[in-house]
Amino acid sequence: MLVTTPEVFEGTQEQFHSLSYNDHDPGRAPQSGAKLKPRAPMREALRELLPPQWAPIAKGRTEVPLYWCLVDRTALLPTFQRVAEMLLAVRSTGALGKEVWINLTGGNNVINLALQLAATLTGQPARFYYVQAADRAEESCLRYPCEEGYWVDLPLLPVPTSRGFGGFGIGDFGSWIEGRGPRLRGGGGQSAIRNPKPAMGTPVPTRRPSQSA
Repeated sequence: MLVTTPEVFEGTQEQFHSLSYNDHDPGRAPQSGAKLKPRAPMREALRELLPPQWAPIAKGRTEVPLYWCLVDRTALLPTFQRVAEMLLAVRSTGALGKEVWINLTGGNNVINLALQLAATLTGQPARFYYVQAADRAEESCLRYPCEEGYWVDLPLLPVPTSRGFGGFGIGDFGSWIEGRGPRLRGGGGQSAIRNPKPAMGTPVPTRRPSQSA
């Protein structure tokens, strides 16, 4: 599931395309002067890059849905609501549900704060993490260039109940969870996001088009 903006999803403006990247072998630093892959609309880039990563864990499936949770990166409360409902929809129920890890790399302050608030108030995610690069060359790496210092586990931050965020009191967030959660717990057939713009599932093949079955 990707939390992003409509501009990134639509991909019509180059400024919202992927950055140029180094398609190198994992665990190796990029070679000096290596040619970078060009920028591309994000959906096109992911359709090319994800199949080799997913094929070993797809359990025979030929396609895996990729969900896009579209948010307004300038509006904290609506972004929090969308993220929280997404987390509640995939919550663990006994042997069912998903173990959720949240990657906080990239994104702006509104999106990352909404992710942290939603994680704390729903209690769903199992892990927060951040990946960091030593320099600009490593920032262009598609895969991890080295293991040491690359992956950083982050703690779930406690939320001070007496403090507000951007004009909203913490009660605005907590009361929304209380009102929304029981209805979601009622079950089957609910979409992951119930805002005017729903989450969008994009089927991603587990093999690139050029690969044979």
